[in-house]
Amino acid sequence: MKFLKSSETYKLDPKDLASLPVHPDADRLEGRFSEDFAVLIGNAQKGEADFLVKGKAKAFKAAENGIEYVPARIAFKNNMPRFLSILSMFKFARKKFKYSSAGIYHISAKEIRMMGIERGIRTKENAYGIRNPKWRIPESKRAGKYEELSKQIREQGYKDEHPISIMVCRSFGVLDTLDQGHHRISICLEQGVDRIAVEFRAVSKPPLVFALLLWLPAKAKRIITKIQNDKQINFHSNKSSMI
Repeated sequence: MKFLKSSETYKLDPKDLASLPVHPDADRLEGRFSEDFAVLIGNAQKGEADFLVKGKAKAFKAAENGIEYVPARIAFKNNMPRFLSILSMFKFARKKFKYSSAGIYHISAKEIRMMGIERGIRTKENAYGIRNPKWRIPESKRAGKYEELSKQIREQGYKDEHPISIMVCRSFGVLDTLDQGHHRISICLEQGVDRIAVEFRAVSKPPLVFALLLWLPAKAKRIITKIQNDKQINFHSNKSSMI
């Protein structure tokens, strides 16, 4: 069975992993992972389930011992013709072929920020700056929408019905990034709500020779984005402390 892997490992609630069915070929597949835990996501749009490929017994033990999160690798199946997989680095291909995991998992909002996989930092000042005219929100309503979501999360906590979405191998087709949920992460951190719900999305990954060539520009982009994000976070923190 052929599958691809996420560029990152994710610290997920072991209870979520323990609840997954074990893949029928787990004994044969688990040797492909150096990590203690590995999840193969299914295509929810096709009714496919997620499977635990490695770590069932350890997930149960971690849950019983009250361990909050354990690091897991995400595996996924290619969802586009192999001869077109190089196109997975482009938005139009991701939009056409992407799929979501069947399962919802739980992760730390602080951990997401520390990982540096956000494509930008959303605050009340720049909330909902959507470029697509179809989904664009008038500037006069953006701050209000952000405040409304802040109030909801502050009073009700994070609802699993609205998970953030991480797309594996999104940037240049080789590095994972946050796909949706930037506002929610910022709000959760502001409101002191750390435990959030997450789903994983996937498309494909370029052939190995192209993936190796694309890794460097993808890494450079991540570093630049992280620097920009850190500057924005510091500016926002300093501004808040002055109020």
